[in-house]
Amino acid sequence: MTEIHESINKAAGLISKSVTVKIIAIGVLILVLLIPALMIQNLIRERQARRDSVVMEINQKWGGSQTITGPFITVPFKDYYTDKNGATKYNLKFLHILPETLAITGKINHETRKRGIFETVVYDAKLKFNGNFRMPSSEKLNIDPNNIEWNKTLLSVGITDMRGIENKIDIVYNEKTCKAGPGLITTDIAPAGVSTSVDLLTANGEGTFSFELNLKGSDQLYFIPVGETNTVDINSAWPSPSFDGAFLPDNHKINDKGFLASWKVLHLNRNYPQFWMGKQYDLAPSAFGVKLIITADTYQKSERLAKYAVMFLLFTFGAFFFSEVINRQRIHPI
Repeated sequence: MTEIHESINKAAGLISKSVTVKIIAIGVLILVLLIPALMIQNLIRERQARRDSVVMEINQKWGGSQTITGPFITVPFKDYYTDKNGATKYNLKFLHILPETLAITGKINHETRKRGIFETVVYDAKLKFNGNFRMPSSEKLNIDPNNIEWNKTLLSVGITDMRGIENKIDIVYNEKTCKAGPGLITTDIAPAGVSTSVDLLTANGEGTFSFELNLKGSDQLYFIPVGETNTVDINSAWPSPSFDGAFLPDNHKINDKGFLASWKVLHLNRNYPQFWMGKQYDLAPSAFGVKLIITADTYQKSERLAKYAVMFLLFTFGAFFFSEVINRQRIHPI
């Protein structure tokens, strides 16, 4: 019996001095303590999902993120071909012409919307557009002038979320006021927007345009640099903007009273020309603009802290482990 007790005590002494056993014990304790940390992370994710659904619901009723494309001119033309029976037929295609200059100025008026403990920021943008078009020559177009239907020319503006349009849009083209209607003749350049017929009889003509756009949206406001020369000047009282997209502002000023930003983008800075036929190019990668962010995101901070739980546990148990090994003093597992 005494020998058995001695063997047990000897084995217990070896186990208590074994570094491998200590490391395994520390690993088990860390895994056990990670269980409440994972529970907290799941709770944070659940609250974030609820917050995102509330924000999405508010944005859907007010107006979502907006990206403005244009204005641009679309001209239909007939592309003739001969079928297998020898009959002459045609497909209706579209020629897209971008402006020579485009100047955008505006102000973003923000508003914070709350529902319960959740909040989001929405905006009401007052924008002014000015610029001009220069029609390319027939030689550059490589289209038979007789096949181009100049009398069906449309001037279009792409708008991501049409629900955000507040007032009617009157486009002044060559000093003639044209009322814009909903819808685009083709989605080659933008998925949604407004358009109006303009008087354009020759491919060598020039035209100036100007219009105002009052647009509601949320989270972000982006622009597509369709002009050969693009200038954008935006100001707002929102104190925490995030300039995002393909181009950062050339000049900006941010303080507790808001921000002022200006961009200048040339056609050489993007990857599409001033005119083309059909859907040859994707304009979305060249979008730029500003996001209105809420800096005090409690859930983001909480999630970061919860992710640091593993680091804190490793450092704490590591400190005890090395203290025990170096000082040769046993520390109780608790």
